[in-house]
Order: sequence, then structure tokens, then C-alpha cells
Amino acid sequence: MQRARRSLCKIILERQGIEFPPGEDLPPLFKRVTTLLGLNADAVADHAKASATVVKILRTLTTTVQGLAELRNQLGLGHGRTAPSPALTRHARLALNSTVTVTEFVLDTWEDRIDRGKLPPLSQ
Repeated sequence: MQRARRSLCKIILERQGIEFPPGEDLPPLFKRVTTLLGLNADAVADHAKASATVVKILRTLTTTVQGLAELRNQLGLGHGRTAPSPALTRHARLALNSTVTVTEFVLDTWEDRIDRGKLPPLSQ
């Protein structure tokens, strides 16, 4: 899942023609993507209270991405580990569902920004 989130960030940045350092970790990649997509205080135009609430949720998504990266490093099977992970099924399900939520939101936002002309059409 870590690889999928990282790949998504790289795909978005590359397709939008934005350079990033090779081997950059997920949290800074995700920050680049959220900056590109304008996920900020103007989240709900012309509605200050709703916008502030959306910003809280967006901050939580960023914290979630950071937490998922840490969880993968602490309990995952990456980095050549061969011992079984001590994570329980419910932890794996939490990580999976969190990844799906973040990924769908980022993809929907990216598509919306392109459709509304806030980002250039995809480069090949």
C-alpha cells in the first residue's frame, strides 16, 4: 500500500510536469501533491465555516498518510523483512481503508482541478 500511495503521488506530479527528488519519501511527496491540488483554506469557496472544517479533515488526511508510512516502516514486510508482521487483521484493514479513502479523494480532486481548468491537461 505504501508503494501504491507513493506511486500515485509520483504519477500526479510527473503528469503535471512537476519535478521532485528521486527517492523522496511519501510525506513530502504527498505535501507536493496537496499543494499542487490546492488543498488549503479555500477548500469550500464562499463558505468560511465549511472551509475551515474541510481544512481540519485535510490536515487529518495528511497526518493519516504520515501515520501509514510510519506503520509500514514499523510493522510492514518491506525493507527485506522475512519475519511475520505482528499487525493484527484489524490494523491491516484500517491501513487499507485509510489508503482507499485518501487515494480516492486525491484522484477525485486531481480530476476536478483538470476538468475545471485549474490544472493543465495531462502531459504525455
